[in-house]
Amino acid sequence: MLSLLPIDSVVPAEDNLRRRTGDVRDLAASIASVGIVEPLLVSPVEGDRYVIVAGHRRHAAAVKAGLGEVPCTIRLLTDAERVEIMLVENLQRCDLSPIEEASGYFRLVEHGLTQRELASRIGRSARHVAARLALLELPKTVQRELHAGTLTVADGQALLGLRDHPEVIDAIVGDEWERRDIERAVLRAQHRLDAADRTTTPDPDPDAKDGDTDRDADGDADRSTADDDPEAEAGGQPPGTETGERAAPPEGDRAGERQAVERAEFKARTAASRARIEFARSLLARRVPKGDIVALAAAQVVGDLSASHAKLTCRLLGIDPVEGTYGPDHRSAVEAYAAESPGNRDRALLAVAFAIGEDQARYGATTTVAARHVEFLTSYGLDTPTAAG
Repeated sequence: MLSLLPIDSVVPAEDNLRRRTGDVRDLAASIASVGIVEPLLVSPVEGDRYVIVAGHRRHAAAVKAGLGEVPCTIRLLTDAERVEIMLVENLQRCDLSPIEEASGYFRLVEHGLTQRELASRIGRSARHVAARLALLELPKTVQRELHAGTLTVADGQALLGLRDHPEVIDAIVGDEWERRDIERAVLRAQHRLDAADRTTTPDPDPDAKDGDTDRDADGDADRSTADDDPEAEAGGQPPGTETGERAAPPEGDRAGERQAVERAEFKARTAASRARIEFARSLLARRVPKGDIVALAAAQVVGDLSASHAKLTCRLLGIDPVEGTYGPDHRSAVEAYAAESPGNRDRALLAVAFAIGEDQARYGATTTVAARHVEFLTSYGLDTPTAAG
């Protein structure tokens, strides 16, 4: 239901996934000029108040612009539904840091969704969800750097190989030289830890010497036979253990086995990544068909399109969005259009470039992207309007 609500009755969500709304001065100026184009999505709470589900930046900008009312779509939502919509809306706009994204996933898992169900509902792979959730196992200091963007997701994934050694992680991240190549620093640290484990592993029988055997007073080796030792008849099983069963390994052994498996998996992923990079380098030295290059570039660019850029791309191409789970899905519409023919693919790629350039140029940005966009259009005959004297 669409309604105009008093701005004082609309409150930001305390558990908003985006921890900061950022600088909203430009958005406030736009709202003061033309109003809020896209309504906020809100859910009613007690006391005739409404909590924001989608539109925290628009709300902050509206407050700054001095608006008394804001257009809102009102929906009754459970906490799980509200978190899910906040997560998906921000993911589509690429507005979440890796840690904010991981925190959103974790909260939905806490509401009872399995990782596989969660991945299906938000349009991500189960592997992606698991990888993001794993980042929450890193020390808080590292999580803060991932959130701030001073460490990359690849850095975080490499550091997960040392998750059981937070002090080593902190030492790597705190060393200016080591953090230049965190993946290599992690491998070196793992080698040092392995070497330390080998040198500190105690001898199972420190008093025993090679060739020594317990002997009796007559000089004969002491032997235990099945007749002398009832346990030997049961295959040497300790008391209280049924024949054929093995005692569970100690907790320390299980942790060591888990670390060994994680190290092996990390090394396998690293080796696979290096193999892909080396093969990609060899491809760059060869002649690759232009059509294949454009097809890959188009698929990657369109697949990573933000919601706002996808919306403008649809407008440029003159196509309508498809119906998505949470409303109009512009990105899927662009992907479907591009898949129809090579000609459509090239037009979609050009329209995406126009949308990105116009997004910066429309507010007078002086970036290289905006300048290149205007220059391209001018070279094809755009008559740039001038201010009236």
